[in-house]
Amino acid sequence: MVNITLGSVQGLGPKPVVALQHTVYLASKEQHNWVSSALSEHFQDICTNKMANPLKSEVVRLYKTLLFLGREYPKGPDYFRDRLRAAFTKNRDVKDPEEIRQLLSRGEYVVKELEALYYLRKYRAMKKRYYDAE
Repeated sequence: MVNITLGSVQGLGPKPVVALQHTVYLASKEQHNWVSSALSEHFQDICTNKMANPLKSEVVRLYKTLLFLGREYPKGPDYFRDRLRAAFTKNRDVKDPEEIRQLLSRGEYVVKELEALYYLRKYRAMKKRYYDAE
């Protein structure tokens, strides 16, 4: 954690102090202004990145769900995992929340289609086992 304090430090008088892993004593006002602006830009970047991706948890949940469903994919889990990774990588730079929501809805549609595919496959296997071939 970074603390910026103004006050006297061990008899050095009122000087701005930045505490990172160790304490840095700044002698001039120019150094203080530079450090303050750099830190404020850094913290704005951190806050912006956290606030820019409120849908990140939904994207991760969708990826994990698809990865789990891909274990039973007819062409094999490796084929499915590679295609899934390529699809998510292709859209990794999307920042617009509305576009992310559209992509999430498309992903949810794919989840439903995969579940229907697996259900149909299991139904056909059970029908083949228990009913006579006509």
